[in-house]
Amino acid sequence: MKSWMMTIAVLLTSCSGVERQTDAVFSHEKPVDLSDVLALYEKSLKQDGDSNVSPESVEDCYEGMGYELFNDTSFVLKVPQYADSEHPFLKGAEDLYNSCALAFNLMSNIELVERDLVFAGKVEESFKKIGVNFLNDGELKERAQVYEDSLFIVMQKPNKECGEDDNYMTPLTRFMNDIESHAYRFYAHEDTFVETLDSVSTVMKKMTEKQFTTYKTAREGIRVRIMLKQLCKCKNFDEQCSLWLNWADSQESLTEDEWVLMVAERLMQSGKYNPLLGEIWIDWRCLLQSGYFGASRDSEIPNQIYNKMRKTCYLTCLKRIEIWPNDMMAMNSAAVLAGRVNILRVGRFMFGNDAVVELYENMPNRYPIDEEDDLEEDDEDDTKE
Repeated sequence: MKSWMMTIAVLLTSCSGVERQTDAVFSHEKPVDLSDVLALYEKSLKQDGDSNVSPESVEDCYEGMGYELFNDTSFVLKVPQYADSEHPFLKGAEDLYNSCALAFNLMSNIELVERDLVFAGKVEESFKKIGVNFLNDGELKERAQVYEDSLFIVMQKPNKECGEDDNYMTPLTRFMNDIESHAYRFYAHEDTFVETLDSVSTVMKKMTEKQFTTYKTAREGIRVRIMLKQLCKCKNFDEQCSLWLNWADSQESLTEDEWVLMVAERLMQSGKYNPLLGEIWIDWRCLLQSGYFGASRDSEIPNQIYNKMRKTCYLTCLKRIEIWPNDMMAMNSAAVLAGRVNILRVGRFMFGNDAVVELYENMPNRYPIDEEDDLEEDDEDDTKE
């Protein structure tokens, strides 16, 4: 499957360049005030875990969502301030986000029909209500209409009549290729960004290696308090992001997700920029989905909620580019956010939705593979041979 299924990124800066120029990559903004989160945690301990004191239940927040369709244009991003911008990325930022959102949201609607969770007629209505008129570029608008029409045609065909080129992924692939060629016509060097992102991630996580070790080696009953205190003491926002990424991607945090998620939301809603803001969003999304809404293909998957936060993070990246117009990493980060597919019901995981795959890919230290189990499986394979 093409790389855009994971991220559609403008792949620009080199790995070595990031390591040499961390000052240009990180924002060094003031940290987010998390003292109230620490106070809430302390209060919850005194009340013996009273639910009125702990963070609001995720289930309560989103109770009754059901299987919601994208059936209007509320997901559309509007940034008219960049319409006449001389900066090529900012000028096209609205169409980039909205064309990707259109592609993914219509696919999410289609998947509900495929799983018999909603009637096909409702999805057809959603297509008509959404349309393509919110796109500005005429050529992209035409291609978006072809995509919608193609999905509609495939949806009307019984499965037995669908050939290899008639499945739902074919129109999506074609449209995403159109978006990629249209949105990234100003840029080159598409082979470097993934390595750059890995390099930034390594640099970031090392920022708070000492604080994270203190957390990991503490006894279970005091670990959350130690982590929240460390987060409150961070010198800047970059350190807070670093520590949160280490915290989320650890076995020790498996029973602490309500606090992990609460801090992540505070970081993303702050309007402060970090080059790995998209990674925080992805980790938050798959933790929320797998931990609270379920791993089944028929679970509630509130992509509307996830995409609302996606839009918040994307806008933060655009503000960074506005202030630092040569920050290629910020452009890449924005593109990663725009081009990440919604959580798919029928994707790479045979027995459930794709949040499970994201969890293992993005947080491998949470569920490390037992080497002894691997060796036993290899031995079994050798015996069979």
